[in-house]
Amino acid sequence: MKISIHKFGGSVLNTAQGLQCLKGILSDDSVKNVVIISALGKTSSNLKNAIFQSENGGISEAKKNVNFLLSEHKILAKSIINEPILSKYEYEIEILSKNIYKILESVAITREVSGRTLDRFLAFGEELAAILIKYYFADNKSVHFLDAREIIATNSDFTEAKIDKDLTRINIDNKLVPILCSCGTVITQGFIASDNNGNTTTMGFESSNLTATVIADCLDAHELTLWSDIDGIYTADPKIFSNTSLVPYLSYDTAQLAGNSGLKLIYPAMIDIAKLKNIKLIFRNGLTSSEKFSVISSDNINDGKLLILNTNIRMEGWDNEVIIINSQKSRIIQFILDKFPELLDSGIMAFESGFNNKLLKIYFRDEQSALKFSEEIIGQL
Repeated sequence: MKISIHKFGGSVLNTAQGLQCLKGILSDDSVKNVVIISALGKTSSNLKNAIFQSENGGISEAKKNVNFLLSEHKILAKSIINEPILSKYEYEIEILSKNIYKILESVAITREVSGRTLDRFLAFGEELAAILIKYYFADNKSVHFLDAREIIATNSDFTEAKIDKDLTRINIDNKLVPILCSCGTVITQGFIASDNNGNTTTMGFESSNLTATVIADCLDAHELTLWSDIDGIYTADPKIFSNTSLVPYLSYDTAQLAGNSGLKLIYPAMIDIAKLKNIKLIFRNGLTSSEKFSVISSDNINDGKLLILNTNIRMEGWDNEVIIINSQKSRIIQFILDKFPELLDSGIMAFESGFNNKLLKIYFRDEQSALKFSEEIIGQL
C-alpha cells in the first residue's frame, strides 16, 4: 500500500487556494493519503490571547475577539461550502462556540488558567479547522476524518506533553490503518493529543510538524511533505528581508540547529525522528504552483546556510539575536569587523560561536541595529 503523508499549515488552509491545493493532492486515487492539519491562520495565538484576557478580567474583550475569530471561519466556509451542507457546518460551529464561551466565563470567575484548561481551550483551534475540512470534503466518501486525540497519546505534562511512542503506534495500527485501508484519505489534526485519562493535551506551539513526523514514522513512510505559504526554507525570513534565497538542501544536523535556534518551520524534536528513520522532509508552497522546494535528508552534500533573527529573546541587556548557521566563520567575523566596528565599539553588538563552528550568534541591544546588520549580512551567506 503506497502511503503519502502531508501536513498543511494554517496559513494554507486559511485560503481558498490552499484548500484547492489540498483537494488536488487527494484526487489521486492510486495513493493512500494521510493529511495532518493545523488551526487556521493565527487562530491558536488569538485563542491564547482571549483566554488570558478573560483571566485578567477582560471577558467582554475576550468574547469580542472570539466572535471575530468565529466570523472569519464562517466567511471562509460560505465561500467553499454549499447548502445544505453549510447549514450542518454552522450548526456544529454553534455548538462548539458555546463550549468556547463556557470556558471563558469559567476562567473569568476563577481568574486562573491551569495548563489543563489552556490545552483544552487551545484545542478549539484544531476543532474549528477539523469541522471546516470535514464539511469541505463532505461529498467525498473516500475522505475520512479521525480526531488526533484518538491516536496521539502523551503524558499529562499539559502545554508541553511528551508523546508515548509505543501507545501512539498501537493506536495508529488499530485505528488509523484500518480506516486508511478502507478509504483513500485520513485527515487528522496536529498539535493536540490526549493523556491516559482522556484529557486533551498539546505538545507546544508549532508542534503540528512533530505530529506529522510521528505519524510518518509509525506508518514507515519514506517522506513527508509540509505545505506552508512560502516555497521552502530560505537563507532568512522572506517575510522580513527582501534579498533572501531558497535553500534547496539541508542536512538533518543543520536543520536541528536551525530548529533549536528559532526557525519556525522546524520543530526540533521532529528532526530526531526523521533522522533515525531517514524520513525525507519536503517543504513546499501550498498557495502557488511553484516547483521550488526545500529538502531535509541524509543525502545532501551542499548544505545550506541560514540566518535567523530572534527578537525579544529575554537575555538581560540583549533583546535581539541574529544566528548564522553553517557560516564561513572567519569571513563573516572579518565582515563584521570591517563593516560594523562602530556597533562593536559602542557595545551594541557582541558575538560568540559554537557547535563545531557551524553556528555564530550576534547579539544586539536594539532591533533596528539587528535588522540593518541582517539585511547586509544575508549577501555574505
